[in-house]
Amino acid sequence: LLAGHLRGPLLLLLSGPPGSGKSTFCEELLRCCGVAGDPVLTGWTVVCQDTAGAGGIKPGKREKVEKAAKAALARGQSVVVDRTKLNATQCAHFTAIGRGLAVPVHVLVFSTPHAKCAQRVKQRVGHPGGVEGDRGVGVFKRFGKLSPPSLAEQIDTIVSCADEAQVSAAARMYACGVVRAEAAGPSKRAQAHGSGTIDAAPAGHPPLSTA
Repeated sequence: LLAGHLRGPLLLLLSGPPGSGKSTFCEELLRCCGVAGDPVLTGWTVVCQDTAGAGGIKPGKREKVEKAAKAALARGQSVVVDRTKLNATQCAHFTAIGRGLAVPVHVLVFSTPHAKCAQRVKQRVGHPGGVEGDRGVGVFKRFGKLSPPSLAEQIDTIVSCADEAQVSAAARMYACGVVRAEAAGPSKRAQAHGSGTIDAAPAGHPPLSTA
């Protein structure tokens, strides 16, 4: 992945409570893809349960998210699932998709401090699922105990982000690190760094944690 030539498509699951930065990561991922403009890359589709309902502005069912993920992967696009992962049972619905289509499954864990998550949720306005304000903080507290992902759940790689800088670094890494199956070499961004690696860790910040 860091070398810029992981053969895709890839299924990326996000794991973190409300306010931890999942949607911000998705926005940054798509922005980085637009900047990269590299034809060897798979491109990314974001599927979000908060907007899977009517008109794309209301929450929908998990099954609809699964269907959208399968369709995008079948087209050769990488997929990020913006949906809180609560436990191994919920994760299994999506790892089964990856295994069925023979694509790697990664999980990106957001370990943002809970106090910061609660503050973000309280300040939100216009969240599709209504997870905002004092009501949203109450929802956040119910999500407080998330089951950490494990490689035993048929996950290929687990990456952990602890702050905003690492979230941005992860977005760059995934945007520029997954190439089409037929690609002859790494992405342009990896080549531009000479050593064949992507600048995934900003200067002055610790590298992303992986398993």
